Amino acid sequence: MNYYPYGYNTYPYTYYRGYTPGYIYPQAPVLPNGETNIAEWQSEEARSEYQVNHLTMQARTELMSFYRELEGFGIDRSTAEFLVRFVVSFTVNNAEKYSGTVAQKAAALYRDLGNQHSWIIMMMRNFGIPMQQITKLLTTLIEYVLTRMAGPVRPPESIDQRSVRITNQIREQTTVFAELDRYGVTASIANSIVRAVVLFTLRNSTVDEPPRNIRRRADEIYRLLEKSNLNLISDLRAYRIPPGQIRGILRNIIIFTLRDIYTT
Repeated sequence: MNYYPYGYNTYPYTYYRGYTPGYIYPQAPVLPNGETNIAEWQSEEARSEYQVNHLTMQARTELMSFYRELEGFGIDRSTAEFLVRFVVSFTVNNAEKYSGTVAQKAAALYRDLGNQHSWIIMMMRNFGIPMQQITKLLTTLIEYVLTRMAGPVRPPESIDQRSVRITNQIREQTTVFAELDRYGVTASIANSIVRAVVLFTLRNSTVDEPPRNIRRRADEIYRLLEKSNLNLISDLRAYRIPPGQIRGILRNIIIFTLRDIYTT
């Protein structure tokens, strides 16, 4: 399942045509519905969707033993991801119906999950998972979600907010800006170039499908960038930056952005 947090990029080769040094071109809707009203993001529906995505990503990295156990029964990764996301969504959307301790709420949610969506139990049984183990696995996942829900939930960033944050982090944590400065690129133009590459990477990445190899994915995005934004690269060449150095700088920006996408 592909989830594009900033809208699906139907034409990846056209978003940044017409790049001009010193200016920034986020040529795409900031939010999936084209609205920029922050209140829209603060609605219950938007917050719920964000929370489901956030908790699903957390589970992917924090519940490795859960995934390994499913794989041990022959459940492939995509099916496991679907199962986890479904249970996370069910828990997030129904947690407020129950009171009591985490264990009590988890038991009630598991019972209702089985009653309302018995197919999920049957699917796991078809893989040969004993009923007792199914109960343990799903209850553990539900308890995990309930525990994480009790903590603060960060509101979702717009693409503009995220690109500004990542650009500032690249300035503070990498040598990208120093390298551009060494070749005579002014601070404002460097900022525009870096942010344009960050935006391009965000637009061409999917949150719920992390690449197996970030560096390989960075190479793919760099090739897209070459085809879609030749003006940006030609502008860098005008500063007599060697082609290999240009590739290295832009690739580092892309890798930094990808790591932010898949670790935050």
